Amino acid sequence: MNSSATSVRRVVTCNDRLIELLPCSAYLTKATPSPSPACCFSVKELNAKANTTAIRSEYCKCFKSAIVGNLVDASLAKGLPGL
Repeated sequence: MNSSATSVRRVVTCNDRLIELLPCSAYLTKATPSPSPACCFSVKELNAKANTTAIRSEYCKCFKSAIVGNLVDASLAKGLPGL
């Protein structure tokens, strides 16, 4: 068997994306007035991974679903990429 036949493609879930944003939780819940350097790094990394319209759409759906029912400030979340 060649390596391409035996390689396993990892499915990335919404939870994987949310875990990457854990460094932003203090900022998004208004516990701190500004995002940490670790948060900014995480957002930058996620933005780099979202290199197609389809991926960006999936991320958007994921993040919107995570905001519902949580104490996350949606306007702060929306503004993170610009910070």
